[in-house]
Amino acid sequence: MIRRVLIPLDGSHFAEHALPYAIAIARRAGATIELVSVSPPPFSSTHVRGVRILDDADLRAGAAAHQRYLDDVAWRIRERYGMPCSELVLVGAVFERLVEHVATSKPDLVVMTTHGGGSSSQSWLGSVTDRMVRDATVPLVLVRPSAATDMMGGEPVLRRLLVPSDGSPVAEAVLASAMQLAELYEGELVLLGVVPTPSRLPHSLLLPLLPDVEARVEAAEERLRTHLTACAARVGTSTVPVSVVVVRHHHPATAISEVAAHEKADLIAMSTHGRGGVRRLLLGSVTDKVLRSGSLPMLVSRPDAT
Repeated sequence: MIRRVLIPLDGSHFAEHALPYAIAIARRAGATIELVSVSPPPFSSTHVRGVRILDDADLRAGAAAHQRYLDDVAWRIRERYGMPCSELVLVGAVFERLVEHVATSKPDLVVMTTHGGGSSSQSWLGSVTDRMVRDATVPLVLVRPSAATDMMGGEPVLRRLLVPSDGSPVAEAVLASAMQLAELYEGELVLLGVVPTPSRLPHSLLLPLLPDVEARVEAAEERLRTHLTACAARVGTSTVPVSVVVVRHHHPATAISEVAAHEKADLIAMSTHGRGGVRRLLLGSVTDKVLRSGSLPMLVSRPDAT
């Protein structure tokens, strides 16, 4: 159940593009919103034996500026939606303080953009997102600025969720969070299985192996389809139906993007790791490629975060 949604903001316009999604999810779930910003500690030009000394006045001024910004965002949310909204300014190393706060306060969901406001030293969100995907202990909804709507405009729709899976329990750990989102919208899930194909081999090398390769691919496809069909029957409900799509492709990330477009998905939900060993690294790299190259919002979760 989603009771509290946390939104990291760095003061940039890009970061605020996460707000429409966070607000829409929180409103439907009856959840509260927490706005969080981190004020990096400024340093004075004073040096003692080569060490830069922290300036308390600058520290307070930086935190106060972040607080004024959050006050303004919170006021806009309350005025427009009448929603419970809290604010918190942290001071220190941005990633460490943010991850520490997420780990200790345990929000049910973090919603943030995939990058912040460009080259400004105060716009830290982009560099933090990558590390949050790797280390956050709760599910994340990641929004690309190009996919966002205005906070005061129409509500984003998240009714059709695509969930790629390699058939492993770890890869399917994101299903619980995906079902929660779909239930809020009375939406649906599409489980996607991608069967790798060896099309990168030179034709002269591949030709003698074709009968065996085709048999192996067909067997893998049938196993994955059978597994995902059983999974769909297990997790689907009367309000959230779950369907299955299985495709063959030599680039899993490309296949995911193509199927997302064909299925008119509103969001892609993925775990950050798949099976053990090499395959465990593979799904993590596929998630990263989809995150960097796609245009849809993503729900991303570590297996131990669900």
